[in-house]
Amino acid sequence: MSEQKNISKKKKIIIAVVAAVVAIALLVTILVLCLPNDSKNPTPDNPTHTEHIWDEWETFKQATCTEQGELRRKCTQCDAYETMPEKELGHILDPKTEQIKEPATCIDAGVIQGKCSRCGQTAERPIAALGHSMEWSIDENTHVKKCTRCKQQEGTPEQHIFNGENQCTECGYTKQTSKHYVLSEDGKTLTFGSYPQSEVTDNALISNLNAEIQNKLPSSDDLNSWTDYGYYIQGKVQSYMWYIDVEYKSDKYRGVYFTEYRPENAGYGTGNSNSKQDENGYTTEKVYWFKFEPITWRILTQENGKAFVAADIILDSREFDALGSNNYAASGIRKWLNDAFLKTALANLEDYVVVTNVDNSADSTGVTDNKNICENTDDKVFLLSYAEVLNEDLGFDFDTRKHQSTDYAKIQGVNKSSSGYGYWLLRSPSSDTTFDVRAVHTSGMVSDERRMSETSSGIVPALYMVL
Repeated sequence: MSEQKNISKKKKIIIAVVAAVVAIALLVTILVLCLPNDSKNPTPDNPTHTEHIWDEWETFKQATCTEQGELRRKCTQCDAYETMPEKELGHILDPKTEQIKEPATCIDAGVIQGKCSRCGQTAERPIAALGHSMEWSIDENTHVKKCTRCKQQEGTPEQHIFNGENQCTECGYTKQTSKHYVLSEDGKTLTFGSYPQSEVTDNALISNLNAEIQNKLPSSDDLNSWTDYGYYIQGKVQSYMWYIDVEYKSDKYRGVYFTEYRPENAGYGTGNSNSKQDENGYTTEKVYWFKFEPITWRILTQENGKAFVAADIILDSREFDALGSNNYAASGIRKWLNDAFLKTALANLEDYVVVTNVDNSADSTGVTDNKNICENTDDKVFLLSYAEVLNEDLGFDFDTRKHQSTDYAKIQGVNKSSSGYGYWLLRSPSSDTTFDVRAVHTSGMVSDERRMSETSSGIVPALYMVL
């Protein structure tokens, strides 16, 4: 009995020892797992426990415009950590310093260069390619899509397919059943509208025309069906020069009569010494007749059923503005072109003349800091600009800028050379003064020395027209 108790007691001791050993082993294992293994700085590739418990990411190295940063997070159970790159910030260009280094085109991206607002370095950013802006390019027979910027066309021109209303079902072009203009054989000019031009020299015709008006003459007191030009003498409108239009045997003529010489400057007094009329062979108190003839226009550009044209001869002689400034928007010549000239030259044809947003920017004057510019104007008829008459793509050079004058322009007092070439006005103001405008010299040279009040300045109208 005593022996059995001893055995039982030994078993309990053994069990207690084993349990203690197991508990110690477990405690040691747990401690070992959370202690470094051969390193004071363990890494994720060499952990000393079965699973890390990670804390939040923190910035270890700050990213800059050009260099990556670094983020780190640590194990909450040990000294292990892992890293993750942070993308570089990239430059932010200061808008005030941005300049186009390479302009974008339809197919190629451009580049803008400037200073970074963060680090101050010179940096660049891309401009997206513009993409094509396709519109119909149309002539009388065909149409094709063409980019308005780079002129690249889409496919080959195709013939119009007209419906019962003479309209192309594809591009919308309307076929003209009767032409309102006549194109020259070489395709460089066309005739459109009419204006008094050549002087009548046949004595029998002159007598017949005088008989049509019953030989009645105008005066400041009685116009006798004539129309007063309303021209200036010494800065004031005076009644001394008149005109009358007569139709005779299917042709149209304009009679001109004056009792005082028109001064070559609206501010001058009268007298043949102050006038170009006398130099051009015209005297006071005599009726002169001029025949209305088709106006010949030089085609500058032609696209999409429209043509940009300018008269190929000096049609009239007028001041830019009698009393104002060289501001084209407010000028007398702009008003006259879009009123009296338009109604006379293009009677019943105004619907074929396109209202155009006329560029009056500093660039159009040839001086980028020109302070005398005005806003763009919406006009049917206008004068050409300095930039346009220097544009070789429009066909201009020294020779093509030289313009002869009509007989009608001569009786108005146009200033011309012995070879017949005259000065003619541009719409561009001088940058030096508010009373000078740019003009084309008799030699074809472009100058900016024409007084805005000079009545002897030739007029060469320009316009866009529907073909």
